Amino acid sequence: MNIYLLKDVSYDDKTSKINNFSRQWLKWYPCANTIFPNVNIKDDDIIIINLYKGTPYGRYKIPENCKKLFIVHGVNEKTVGYIDQDADFVIYLNDLSRQIVEDIVGINKPCLVAPRHPMPVFTTEVKQKKSVYIGGWFTKEKTEGLMEKLLKLHGELPGEYQFTIYPVWGKIIDNLEAVREFTNKLKNNSYEFGERLLYISNDELLYDIMMFKTRISSHSFLWDSGPSIQKVKDLLASKDSNILNYDIEESSMLAICQASQNELIVEDRIKFLPYFEKTEPYTYQQFSQLVKEAISKIK
Repeated sequence: MNIYLLKDVSYDDKTSKINNFSRQWLKWYPCANTIFPNVNIKDDDIIIINLYKGTPYGRYKIPENCKKLFIVHGVNEKTVGYIDQDADFVIYLNDLSRQIVEDIVGINKPCLVAPRHPMPVFTTEVKQKKSVYIGGWFTKEKTEGLMEKLLKLHGELPGEYQFTIYPVWGKIIDNLEAVREFTNKLKNNSYEFGERLLYISNDELLYDIMMFKTRISSHSFLWDSGPSIQKVKDLLASKDSNILNYDIEESSMLAICQASQNELIVEDRIKFLPYFEKTEPYTYQQFSQLVKEAISKIK
């Protein structure tokens, strides 16, 4: 019997949110081997699948009888279908996701629940400078309203604070174009803001470098275009299936910024639930033990 973790092959490895997540907890649980689609999976193997957006394992040839452990990063109409159809065991990254799947959709699979998205642990000290790291998912469709928020922040923070934007994750060319377009609009709207704005790189920002950039920033501004916390809680309380029209997930960027001990400027969005709920820190090492426990339950 082998324990295999399916690699995310949808994106370049350096900018894959899922692959960077996996590398963090695999340091503490090396029993799972990361594989590409060309590996021959057998009936008695256990495979670990990160369930995010889109089809997570369509390129792999997976025997019908092998056990499947899903790590659920986000809940929406697509992901609950995969859970219902294929999961033998589930790890949810927060209890809200479990409640949606079980209480609204009515799917009950054996599961374990992490208290929140895991956080990295930094063991060295760095000196922070007066800068604001702007973290969010930049696409042409999702920056609506962001300019007004940043211009407001520009008026509130002293002029010596620098604003930095970096394109991260996913389809990097699309992100680069979206960031370029957005920063040009910002500069055209406010020359003074443009003087404070540092847009770095015509290339992807590697995960480790991104973490370092957050650590040396005194502030982080996190934004998202998703629903508010109260909106999701209302839908959950009324067991409204329209909740599946949203991507209900937690922000990995929030976890990094909290571990960096930045001064946080955070919007009221469901992605940032641990910040508003004041959830206790939870590390990748702790998460690896949850994976180990899940594996022991399905062997």
